[in-house]
Amino acid sequence: MMGVGVIIGPGILVMSGTVAARYAGPAIAISYVLAFAVCLAVGLCYGELSSMMPSAGGAYTFITRSMGRRVGWLAGWCLLLQYLLAGSIIAVGWSAYAANLVRLVGWTVAPDWSGNPFQWTPGQGVSRTEAILNMPAVLIVASQTGLLLLGAKQSFRINTAIVAIKMVIIVGFIATGLGNFDSANWTPFVPPNTGAWGAFGVSGILKAAALVFVAYLGFDVLATTAQEARNPGRTVPRAIILTLVVCTVLYVMASLALTGLVHYTNLDVGNPLDVALRAGATTHHWMMIVVDAGITIGLTAGVFSLLYAQARVMYAMATDEMLPGWLASISSRGVPVLGIVAAGLLTAVLAGSLPVAFLTELIAACTLLVFALVCATLLILRRTAPQARRAFVVPLVPLVPATGCLACCGLLAGLSPATWIRFVVWLAVGFAIYAFRTWTVTRAGDGAAEAVVADRQDAGM
Repeated sequence: MMGVGVIIGPGILVMSGTVAARYAGPAIAISYVLAFAVCLAVGLCYGELSSMMPSAGGAYTFITRSMGRRVGWLAGWCLLLQYLLAGSIIAVGWSAYAANLVRLVGWTVAPDWSGNPFQWTPGQGVSRTEAILNMPAVLIVASQTGLLLLGAKQSFRINTAIVAIKMVIIVGFIATGLGNFDSANWTPFVPPNTGAWGAFGVSGILKAAALVFVAYLGFDVLATTAQEARNPGRTVPRAIILTLVVCTVLYVMASLALTGLVHYTNLDVGNPLDVALRAGATTHHWMMIVVDAGITIGLTAGVFSLLYAQARVMYAMATDEMLPGWLASISSRGVPVLGIVAAGLLTAVLAGSLPVAFLTELIAACTLLVFALVCATLLILRRTAPQARRAFVVPLVPLVPATGCLACCGLLAGLSPATWIRFVVWLAVGFAIYAFRTWTVTRAGDGAAEAVVADRQDAGM
């Protein structure tokens, strides 16, 4: 349920409108299928690796043990940004739906305190808005941070109930949309390219696939729970594959319903389902209230799961001395308290200030790089550790992991130059921190020798 809780969230409830309006139009449904095909290959690799190395660090641990600490740091640094930005996107979407729900019941919402103070337009960059702070987004992050501090067992029970509500709402939206669509909104299904790469046409479908790739984040979150799962060698791989299949079917159906109810050019908002339902002539006021209430409740599960995953990656990196040791401190309930608080604070800052469009492409860059490294990790471990115990085995190796790796690299190459600049800056900051941490350990005594040995062991030397 945790994987579904993350996946059925930003991918269709928040990001779908912006991606359809700017890149693919109704053909976003094809983009979801393409992203699924790549994610299936990556998900199979996650399944085998998590059955070999059940760990709170997920991809970070897999990559560190196969490629060494430097590449492991690169993966962990990307994962931190990936979970941070994804959690922020869900919080921004939650705020938009919550604000609309408040308006539907007759209350007023102060625009200065319910919008993001910055907006981003491709080719024009970031500009200031009239808003002061997206307070609802900050508050939902704060509430889920507090819930996580209660402990995993209590938190997961509440999360499961929330996911169930969200699934009912999504199925209801699909039924409404496909029962009241206007076929004119699907014409043309693949809008003609505007002359720029990624702006509709075939290239737009491919760019949209790279962006909605982020919508499948749930299955890699599952890998970070392996250490706390019963029989992770069987349950985690099965959960990953089932999550991908179920969510893809829902994504394709919901995207068709979305673009069938309203023309894609009107969907560049943080709450696209609201816009679509308002456009439907047969939509009743009470139904919009129910849908908004369900989505608002449901999006909290995504914020919860991503904060959980981010805190676990911080914990794993801190235990490896790649991040400050205080992030690895555990409470009497087995909760990494300081890591959860740090994740919550960082997510709240971004969610309260930045728009969805600005965050989306940068998450895609982090996600695609990490997924490519995971596929490469499987290929390496098949050669360096062929006798290792594997409760789940990826079929058709090396075809499946090689295809996943190349596909991720191809989608990564198609992101905009501005995204690449921000991504390279993030990586440069990360390597500067890694160099400082290595220097600190070296000065502490014989840490340099230990680091060299660890590098060689992690790389299979």
